[in-house]
Amino acid sequence: MAQVCAGWGTDLGTAALHFSLRDPRITATITGFTKESTLMRTLDALDVHLPESFWQEIEALTPDPEHWLDNNEPIRW
Repeated sequence: MAQVCAGWGTDLGTAALHFSLRDPRITATITGFTKESTLMRTLDALDVHLPESFWQEIEALTPDPEHWLDNNEPIRW
């Protein structure tokens, strides 16, 4: 996934942020930072556009759901 990101001129952190914002199963995205530079990098990442073809490449690298740890079961708190 890092190679796909690099090929699109972005990084894993930016992709992860956008993944959480585009997936309807995720209802909140919380980021943390201790430095102003990290805050600025996060804010800049919000302005990055990752087209659908990028997500198709990323999703092609995702394991089948049968191999996911949660096995598609709802999260129990």
